[in-house]
Amino acid sequence: MFKRDIRVNYEILDDILNDMRVFYASLEDMEEAMKRLDSLLLESSGETIEALKKKKDESLEVIGKYKEQIEEVSNLLNGYIWNMTGIIKPINRSMMTQVDRNDIWWNIMSIYGGVEGHNSQGRSMVPQRPYRDYVDDKKAEYNRDVINHNEISMESMEDAMLSLYKALTTKADELISIHNKKVIPYEDKDDEYDYKAKIMGDRYQDFWGAIKEGLTAPFEFIWKSATGLLHGAWNVVSGLFMLVVGVVYTTVAGVSWLVCKMFSWDIPEWVSMPLDSINSILKDPMLIIEGMLQRYSDVGDVKGYDYLAFMIGGEVLTTKAISELIKLLKNVSGFKGTRNPDADFVNGSKLTDHSGRHGPAFGYTTEQQYLKGARDFFNNPPKGIESFTSNGGTYFQYDAATNTFGIINEYGGISTYMKPYTGITYWLEQMAKYMPK
Repeated sequence: MFKRDIRVNYEILDDILNDMRVFYASLEDMEEAMKRLDSLLLESSGETIEALKKKKDESLEVIGKYKEQIEEVSNLLNGYIWNMTGIIKPINRSMMTQVDRNDIWWNIMSIYGGVEGHNSQGRSMVPQRPYRDYVDDKKAEYNRDVINHNEISMESMEDAMLSLYKALTTKADELISIHNKKVIPYEDKDDEYDYKAKIMGDRYQDFWGAIKEGLTAPFEFIWKSATGLLHGAWNVVSGLFMLVVGVVYTTVAGVSWLVCKMFSWDIPEWVSMPLDSINSILKDPMLIIEGMLQRYSDVGDVKGYDYLAFMIGGEVLTTKAISELIKLLKNVSGFKGTRNPDADFVNGSKLTDHSGRHGPAFGYTTEQQYLKGARDFFNNPPKGIESFTSNGGTYFQYDAATNTFGIINEYGGISTYMKPYTGITYWLEQMAKYMPK
């Protein structure tokens, strides 16, 4: 099902064939000149003459091989052009002819889905016919002629919708027929000639060409992987930038739309365009996935699917790196006030008392170990910490991963550092008591 895009400029192929004909004619002229030289050499003798005869024979052999290769490539190219244009004729040979089976197929499926969806939606909007029993009820306010007229109108609407549905379905069926009879054979024929070209290339590649290809392959792989990763990283960065621009643009457009509606002004195209795009996506969210798949398919067609794999890897790694950077920025120096190390465990919070009660839970055996651990907890906060500052200026910090809790008082000094017995429950209690509402 999944096929690559085919992009062909037949005028360029025609130019290549013309150049090959010129080259072939030049080879024939060289061959004719060599044969004339042969008649002259027959009248002479000697070692130099024999060497010239040998070189002449070798040259004729090389010319013959070149002619054979040109003939085979020309036949292959002529066959490709003849068969491909026999299936799908280009409108203009000087313009790029592009055929994408995947894109065409998804578009046809979207047409089918749209026809079915709008038909169901339209039929549901047609009012139900009034109950005929009410016509003969003297208390009913319905007029017989009005009801009959409405029934005829509704039947006409239903008939028109059914006729339109059949017409659109017929057109979609015709597109499917074109897809099956033209697009699929076109791409299959391209695959056939792609295989023939590879076989021909392998046959004409000499020993040193194979060695060169083998030696350059690792460097090409490294280059492709590096550029693919950078391409993926750029996609993420540029995508985020365009997302921000899009949000701003859409917000401005939305406000402008409301203003236009309030004052009954004409809505400019630049206002309706982003809103129409959002409406289309909301109606068919698959458009986003189709767009992504199409973009990946295009990159794979042009750059190769190994390049595509590295590009996707670059996107994943960059997204992960940005996510980690955001987490890091959130956790950088969780305490935003001014630290005062001289105020650590003073003003009623004695180091000896706290170290004795809480130090063993960390594995500390001395007051200095406990003090260093407390300062490290605040100076280099772990990833994923939670924190808040009370209205009185006291800073609370908690690491759920290690169940570590600490406080910096309003003077910038550490007042406690411990592992709460009740874990996260203790932290939630502190939040309930001291976190600003």
